[in-house]
Amino acid sequence: MDDVLSVTEYLAQPELDTALRLVTDLEALLEPDAPTLGQLRERVNADRDAGSRVILLSRAPRIAFPTVPGSQVLLDAKLLAPPCYSVGDHDGFGAEVASEGVPIDIVLAEALRELGEVACAELDALVFQDGREEHDFRSIGEPVRDALLSSGLLVPETNGHSWNFADAATLVPAALADVIAGMRRPHIELGQISAHCWTAERALKQALRARAKALWGKAWAIELLGNERADEAFARASVAAYASAESVVELRDPLEWLSLAETLDVLENADVGNLGVNQAMWAVMRSELLPVKDRLERSQLIRKSDVDVALKWARLLTQKLTMSGSRSHADYIPTAPRTQRELLDKLKNELGENSAFAGDAEKDFMSLIHSTVRFVAHVSDVRPSYTAQWAKDEDVPLEREVQDAFKAFLDSSDLAGRSAVEVSSIGGGRADVVLYFNDGTRYVTEVKRDFKRTTRTDLETAYLPQTVSYQTTNVPLGQLLVLDLTDRRQASSERLDQSIWVTHSRDADGVVISSNVIAVVRGNRPTPSGRKA
Repeated sequence: MDDVLSVTEYLAQPELDTALRLVTDLEALLEPDAPTLGQLRERVNADRDAGSRVILLSRAPRIAFPTVPGSQVLLDAKLLAPPCYSVGDHDGFGAEVASEGVPIDIVLAEALRELGEVACAELDALVFQDGREEHDFRSIGEPVRDALLSSGLLVPETNGHSWNFADAATLVPAALADVIAGMRRPHIELGQISAHCWTAERALKQALRARAKALWGKAWAIELLGNERADEAFARASVAAYASAESVVELRDPLEWLSLAETLDVLENADVGNLGVNQAMWAVMRSELLPVKDRLERSQLIRKSDVDVALKWARLLTQKLTMSGSRSHADYIPTAPRTQRELLDKLKNELGENSAFAGDAEKDFMSLIHSTVRFVAHVSDVRPSYTAQWAKDEDVPLEREVQDAFKAFLDSSDLAGRSAVEVSSIGGGRADVVLYFNDGTRYVTEVKRDFKRTTRTDLETAYLPQTVSYQTTNVPLGQLLVLDLTDRRQASSERLDQSIWVTHSRDADGVVISSNVIAVVRGNRPTPSGRKA
């Protein structure tokens, strides 16, 4: 052996010219303020590129080390362990330690401590929670099995694995219980797991609160929670922080006084939709994330999979939930009439070219588009006065009639209370209908009437520049609502799917920089019986 160095010595010394190095005490990297696995990876890769070989020696198994993106030096290394013999081929682990004069329970406990918190957490589930008389090692992850094999506690058998010593059914539970009870060092990734769980729970509560406020306004807390759950939240809050409060309406946010499990119960029982995450996924979250939260709250050992589970749900809920209170399009598109559903899907897919059409902006703008599609369909069916055929100039409808009708339609939908008309100081001018959301974003619908333009290109050329100008200081998404007063139209041109479309503005490189939905309300319409060939 050319060099034998501890891992700290190895990382501290400049590159050596030896062909083989044994790097010991790798478990030192688990200590606070120790060098990182990323530093070790860089050094090992440099030595390998120079033609050297490196052996990494650790008393801790690979599973004890944190998972670091891009730093897979321990997983890439070939795993070697001392020879392990089955009980049938050898006196066994227990007989060996007994011959040395050391009680087997002491050696077993020390081996479990060296395996670390993660391996012990997996064994805890296997030994105490599985409920089987025979330990089924197929239920634990491969990294933990590798650790047990490397330690000599486990041996491979024809039909799986078995403990490498007699009386394991008695010895292992006793030793494991004592070792786990004595563990006080927090898991190296405890902070990350806790942060991800916090993010996931906050995202759910924020989205649920925003949705409830959009539906019920100031009465949202009672309407969402119901009397019994509201009383529970109030009781907890009044003891901990709100000593002078007299009712739940005085709490800033009653949801903050509910657990994650209770919040999921509220979501399941309240009439707020699925918030953009289907019911099956909420059930999976309940089965995956709640056990992680329970382990954190009860100071139980953290499992290796907890990191990935918590991160997955934090990312998924952050991406899918809307904080503005809009219903997710996943809630309403599937229940829309077929023609509207197909049109909404088409518009959504085309808007996907715009990078700004994502996250809350996607959900909020789609909620506006959904109302617009329903408005155009409704007007086409009921034929209000401003769409009827006219003969005298004084009967010609004004833009304001369409504008007010559209505003009233929004106020009768989930978007009630969010819109305003004739709003000044937007894009340097006055916008016809503006829809506001809690995060400060706004979406402008410009309203026009037209007597002569019949093609999409003509309408876009005439009115898009003004529509786009309202987006200069906000999200580059908007709408143009046109009252078509031309005459002698073919009835086929009045179809819903021919009356609403997406148009994009692009930069010199062809990248979409603004997107608008154009919706045409067909006016100057004769009755069906009054049409002529």
